Amino acid sequence: MTNDFPPELLEDSLAVQQGELSDEDFHQRYRRQRAILTLGMTGFTSTALKIGELGNLLRILDAQKVCIPVLKDFGANLIRCFADNMAAIFDNPNETLLTERTFVALKERTDILLNRQNSDDQLFPFYPAVLVT
Repeated sequence: MTNDFPPELLEDSLAVQQGELSDEDFHQRYRRQRAILTLGMTGFTSTALKIGELGNLLRILDAQKVCIPVLKDFGANLIRCFADNMAAIFDNPNETLLTERTFVALKERTDILLNRQNSDDQLFPFYPAVLVT
């Protein structure tokens, strides 16, 4: 995984602003087709109110420990975590992680236990994943 932008990106951005480089030339150099997947934890605020700040932060950590390896297994090349959200970028948008494939992959892992949620405050059912220790 790389976290760096091409060093010439800033120079070329300034060149576009100054009219020295056309928008089309800029796009030819930098535009890529990618797939972006964003994940957000459901019930984040209500859970924080129920179990407290530390419990909720640990819940976020558990979600990251479960999701990041699966995202990497499916070819995510850049993963960013912020608060209760995650974002991943995949180079090939046609072979991207799909929810069903993820669920199947998670079910096959022996280090994760999936429990169906029993809360009625969510729009869609979900399965909290818990690391088995």
